[in-house]
Amino acid sequence: MIVTPRALTLMVLIAFIAIVVGCGDKPVAQQADEARKSFLTASEKQLQQAEKEWEDAKKKLGAMTEDAKREWEKKKPILEEKLEVARRKFNEAKDATAEAWEDAKKNLGSAVDDLKAYFSKE
Repeated sequence: MIVTPRALTLMVLIAFIAIVVGCGDKPVAQQADEARKSFLTASEKQLQQAEKEWEDAKKKLGAMTEDAKREWEKKKPILEEKLEVARRKFNEAKDATAEAWEDAKKNLGSAVDDLKAYFSKE
């Protein structure tokens, strides 16, 4: 079999790419696992912060005016639902298989972002 210079160059290039991509400090699976844990930790902190803000708001209920209390009662079910969705999406992401991780991550991110957006406009 005769190897042309072009074919040889292509083989060397492919080997180089394989070595560079495959020879990071950590295996790809370990990097993915660390990224997953980091994302879940950050999401859990954001969810805990939202839950703390929810509890703080409930404590302030007694000092609110009647108009503010009525407004609170309107918003309360929406906020409860957003918190529940975010909790559920967190648990789904935490338990997701490797194949389902990207969708679970996207869904959790959306739920947490939605929750934060609702709190920030309050």
